[in-house]
Amino acid sequence: MTENHDFKAPRPMTNKKGQDPNLYCDFHKDSGHLTDDCYSLRQEIERALKSGKLSHLVKNVRKDTRQLQRHDEGSHKKVRRLETHMVNGPRYSAREKGKRPYEPSWQEQQVIFPVVRGGPRATRPVVITGIIGHYETEYIFIDPGSTTDIIYEQCFNQFDEEDKARLEPVDYPLSGFCNEMVFPLGQISFPVTFSDGKHSRTTNVNFMVMPVKSRHDILIGRETQGELNMVTSTPHSTIGFPTKTGVAIIYAKKEVMSTEELRPTKAAKVSTTEPEKWVLNRKYPEQTVTIGHAISSNIRTRLKQLLFRNMDIFAWTPADMTGVPRNITEHCLNTYPSVEPKIQRRRSLGADKTKAMNEQIPKLGCEPSDG
Repeated sequence: MTENHDFKAPRPMTNKKGQDPNLYCDFHKDSGHLTDDCYSLRQEIERALKSGKLSHLVKNVRKDTRQLQRHDEGSHKKVRRLETHMVNGPRYSAREKGKRPYEPSWQEQQVIFPVVRGGPRATRPVVITGIIGHYETEYIFIDPGSTTDIIYEQCFNQFDEEDKARLEPVDYPLSGFCNEMVFPLGQISFPVTFSDGKHSRTTNVNFMVMPVKSRHDILIGRETQGELNMVTSTPHSTIGFPTKTGVAIIYAKKEVMSTEELRPTKAAKVSTTEPEKWVLNRKYPEQTVTIGHAISSNIRTRLKQLLFRNMDIFAWTPADMTGVPRNITEHCLNTYPSVEPKIQRRRSLGADKTKAMNEQIPKLGCEPSDG
């Protein structure tokens, strides 16, 4: 603001599901997140820094270049050094800045995976069995790309009420691939035990309970993997970690998750004159979604993604329709008691016959009509 620099106006926030309405962003002029956490503002500041308009506000901005000789083209090209300006950098705790505490020597054991005939080349996710507190599940996903340990909603709902009562509130969101913000239901701690039948190890893990459903029950991120000195190998489909009694090697369960289920298939060619019959849920292939031929390929793809993400809202069987309020399913005929009933008369009848019929026909309530 003091530099009087005009930023490009951001797009309005449309999808604010799961965001905190108490957080206000000065850049969007709307609620949902803080100004310091605004991704759109970060992008605008970084663009201004790269263009040089605000580079004087950042110390030690280097603009030097280097020359590299490209023998394949026979010409000299200047290679510009790319500078990354972190608007809101990470904060390190005093423990991370200092020396690591003393660790026993058994944690330094080398993890060596067994030799695989033909070489390790598995591609399925590493999903193993473990014990969370006093609950055992076969759907623990080992994810080296996640910074957070997660319990998904369908797993949390199966916990005992006394464990659910231990859920503590969380006042900050988690961001995904596209920086979308989702607020957890809360956080909860459990001891986690992994064992290969001979060697085992237990550590206490602080989980975030996410309000989403997943193929997995638990997700173990980098924090816990580092705490256990865990080595994960996707080609081996195996994890290994040292214990006091030796190195534990745990193999992923082949029957739990197969790569064929996750591998995307080529989209079928869509006719330009006939509507497409698309199978949304593979469990019910006879229940198709009809998509018109006039929709562009881009909109068609986005529509399918939207339907797939919200597949759980559809009633695939009559059992999925439980709990529908009666006032929605019940049909009734609305009448106006204040309106006088009217009887239609035929012109061909005489006055005496009409009077006689009127005395025999009971008076009924009816709706007023325009006819």
